[in-house]
Amino acid sequence: MQATAIVNVTVRVPNPTVTADYINTVFNTNAYINPSTLLANDLSPGGVVGQDIVFTGLVPCAQLDATYCKSGQPTIVNGQIVMPFTQNSCKSNKFRYCISYAFDPSATMCGDVTVSYTNCQCIVPIDIVFVLDSSGSITSSNWTLLMDMLQKIVDKLNLGAGAIQAAFVQYGSNVRTVQKLTSNRGTLNTQISWLRKNHMSASTATGPGLNRAITVAQDTTRSPSAFAKVVMLFTDGISNSGEDPVPIAKKINSWTNATIAGNPTPGVPWKLVAAGIGNQLFYNNNAGWNQVKAMNYDAAKTLQANFDTLDSLVTQVVDTTCDV
Repeated sequence: MQATAIVNVTVRVPNPTVTADYINTVFNTNAYINPSTLLANDLSPGGVVGQDIVFTGLVPCAQLDATYCKSGQPTIVNGQIVMPFTQNSCKSNKFRYCISYAFDPSATMCGDVTVSYTNCQCIVPIDIVFVLDSSGSITSSNWTLLMDMLQKIVDKLNLGAGAIQAAFVQYGSNVRTVQKLTSNRGTLNTQISWLRKNHMSASTATGPGLNRAITVAQDTTRSPSAFAKVVMLFTDGISNSGEDPVPIAKKINSWTNATIAGNPTPGVPWKLVAAGIGNQLFYNNNAGWNQVKAMNYDAAKTLQANFDTLDSLVTQVVDTTCDV
């Protein structure tokens, strides 16, 4: 006796792959985004970039947490995604979109888009501690170029008792606090002039430099003292002295949530922005660059320039430090 069995087999098509997107738009303007721009780096189930995938829409903000849609729900107008802005805010916005496989609409995936603002006019109160690598791998002439850039950044900051304060920490083998937090532009300019003449040289103690920045960021006399804290690090290579800087950086960036345990200033968010400078970053299989990215608040948004292109960082630093 023979029995016949019928077996139904359903072939499940893999989902497409969505890659996070980062979009820049000018301060105090809406972002207009063509969906095809977002699909350009996404993958079909077969692993083909930007092909056989379809934009299916936006995820309603009500379904997302508070880190999304800070300026409201994006909309689709005349085929373009329109992300609204918050007046005079440099804080980045984030939304989610979804795609499907062109030959099987059940194969779907959603991903994030972060919108950042350029040419920011930073009017919010922030305490910024600039941490300056002054090690021997930075020549005296390159140190002067770094100070030129620092001066241009400070010139663009909206300093004031109710606005931005800045401080300077310099490190080589040792660490020194060159200037505590102040909103006095003349004082900061004087200290930059002093820094120009006092290159430290020796090894690279980035970890101790970051620890000092944590202390300096809390040393403020203005009232109220509870302002967002930004540690802005400039370095040309891997740390080779003192404590490993990466765990320290990750700790600082964990305080993005103002109420997280361990935050030394409860209710105040922190952020570490790391900028890598020069070709030495890419020696030894990119060891320095990989460390800089590991320290930055978002590895995909790490700043980088050569000493002869430092001016390209000025606006980026102002925009990024004000996004907190």
